[in-house]
Amino acid sequence: MLYDLKLPGLGNRILSWYGTPLPFHAAVNSAGHELRRETSYSWDGLKRGRLEFAVWQLTLSGWGRLDYEGTSFTLHPGEAMLVHVPHRHRYYLPPESPHWEFIFITLGGLECLRLCRTLEEKNGPVICYGQRTPTLTRAERILAAVVGKRAVLPRISALAYDFCMALVQDAGDTLNRALPTAVAAAVRYARENFAAPVGVEEMSTASGLSRYYFTRLFQRHMQTSPGDFLFRLRMEKAMRLLQSSAESLPEIAAAAGFQSASYFCRAFRKNYGMTPGTFRNSGQDISSDDSE
Repeated sequence: MLYDLKLPGLGNRILSWYGTPLPFHAAVNSAGHELRRETSYSWDGLKRGRLEFAVWQLTLSGWGRLDYEGTSFTLHPGEAMLVHVPHRHRYYLPPESPHWEFIFITLGGLECLRLCRTLEEKNGPVICYGQRTPTLTRAERILAAVVGKRAVLPRISALAYDFCMALVQDAGDTLNRALPTAVAAAVRYARENFAAPVGVEEMSTASGLSRYYFTRLFQRHMQTSPGDFLFRLRMEKAMRLLQSSAESLPEIAAAAGFQSASYFCRAFRKNYGMTPGTFRNSGQDISSDDSE
């Protein structure tokens, strides 16, 4: 799973806020995790009624397309769209795509709509997530509550507002600004191949640029070096395996793309101040709230 998101499984759920005693200015109208293979999957932003709401949708695998005010965007894994309804746009599964797997959250309430409209107008409708961010952590929580059918409306309202605040926080990060095509290609390559013995040379090849120019461009837009970006992807994968599997340390090191178990253990201890075994037994989540 992209970013090792913990999702409740395929499915979606619509929430009803009708008849609540107090107006909620932040609300989740619906959320879900879907895998679409049919080309009939298509939403026109001008044909969904007059009620205003915002849509955030993150591609996990495959790809889809967004036509937005005359411009066409291809939504690859790690890329999300943020649009509002009613508005002149359409997102759909084109015939050329084998499938489109994504998670989505639709938002309502005056404050959520104000924030989402402002971000959409300022930064455009497409967001590229170069790594796991606060927005993705908040989305994970909303999916667990809504699709997992643990939804209590006041709690969902708080999650909706928290999610919008994460969108605002991430929008200030260079990671979520429009990436040059070469950098975006290298980011996709790294996410798809970090478990293999690849490095900066392979990332620069994927970008189509010389290694020297690619490294400078990547550093400028991602605020980290290509090597450190790969390392972070591998370490996040290793931590999730430590939390969720009974695999041995050599097996985890290999699955995460580290050269050896000894190097993985040394790197883990240097970065987190404990051994992988201690982390596994502690039940901690180093990459959760503390990094946000």
